[in-house]
Amino acid sequence: MNGTQIRGLALIAALTLATLMMSAKCKKDEPAANGAQEQSVKIRLAIQPGNIHVLAQELGYFKEEGLDVEISTFSYGPPIIEALTSGSVDFGLLGDLPVFSGVANGIDIRIPAIASSSSLSYGMLVRSDAGINVFADLKGKKVAVPFGSNVQPLLYLYLEKAGLKDTDLEIINLSATDSIGAITGGRIDAAVIWDPYLTLGVAQSGGKVKLLSTAEGYKVFVNPLIARGAFVDNYPEQTAAFLRALNKALVWVRENEEDAMKLLSEISEVPLDIIRINLPKADIRPNLTKERIDAMVTSADEAYRYGLLPDKIDVASHITTAFLEKAGIQ
Repeated sequence: MNGTQIRGLALIAALTLATLMMSAKCKKDEPAANGAQEQSVKIRLAIQPGNIHVLAQELGYFKEEGLDVEISTFSYGPPIIEALTSGSVDFGLLGDLPVFSGVANGIDIRIPAIASSSSLSYGMLVRSDAGINVFADLKGKKVAVPFGSNVQPLLYLYLEKAGLKDTDLEIINLSATDSIGAITGGRIDAAVIWDPYLTLGVAQSGGKVKLLSTAEGYKVFVNPLIARGAFVDNYPEQTAAFLRALNKALVWVRENEEDAMKLLSEISEVPLDIIRINLPKADIRPNLTKERIDAMVTSADEAYRYGLLPDKIDVASHITTAFLEKAGIQ
C-alpha cells in the first residue's frame, strides 16, 4: 500500500471513529417519526471563509422564508463532515472529496444542491525561487496539500501529467492558510490550494510566490451543498425553503455583483480586491445539471483511482433534485 492509500484510509478511519462516537447523539436529536414537522426548527449551516451564501443571512432571505439559521465557519471540508456526523450541523458547503469520504464511510449524506462549480478557483502556487516552471520540476520538492480536501486529487492529476509518483516528492499535510505562510517563509516549495487563499498567496507575497497552474484542463470542481439525511427526510418543507432563500441571495448577487462583493468583504474580512478577482471565476447557481452530476461521478472515480477512497462509491445515489424542484428552482 502506498503513501497515498494510507492517507486516504486514515481519513476514512477518522470518520469511522467520529461516527461510532456520535451515532447515539444523532439518533437522540431526531424526531421520533419520519416526516414529522415542527413549526420552527433551527437550521445549522456550516460554511468556509468567503462563501457567498452567507449573504442569505445578511440580506434577510432566511427570515423571509420563516427560517431560523445559525451559521458556523470552518477552515476546510473534513471538519464539516465530522460536524454533520455528530449532528451539530444540518447543511454544509464544501469540496467534493470530504463528501466522498463520508459516503464511503456509510454516513447518510444527501446532495440537494450545488454550492458552486469552477476550475479557475483551484491550483498550485510555487515559490518563485524554487526553480519550478513545469510539473516535472516538482521532483524532490516539498509540496503541501490539505489531506482529505477536494484539492488532494488535483495534486495527483498534476503529478500524473508530469509522469511523477507521490514518492518522487515530499507531500506535506497543511491547511490552506498554513500553506501560504509556509511557502512565503521558504519552508515548502509549492502548495495546492483554493481561493481566496490561491489569490491571496500571490497578492500578499511581494513576488515570492507565483501561480504555476489552475485546475483548468485537469479537473472541474463541483462543490456540493450537503445535508444530513435525517434532517431532509424529517423537514422537507424547511429544506426547500432553505434552498429557496439561498437561491434568492445568489440571484441578488448576480444582479448586484459590486454591492455583493463589498458586503462579502465586510463580513468575511477577505480584501475586496481579492473578492473582485475570485467571484467571477465560479458558477454559483445551485442547479444539479447532468454535467455537474457527471463531474462529481468522475471526481469520485478519480479519488478511488488515486487511493483516496478504500472502495468505489455510487455518489449519484446520494444526489436528489427533489428539493430544488419543490423550491421552484429546478
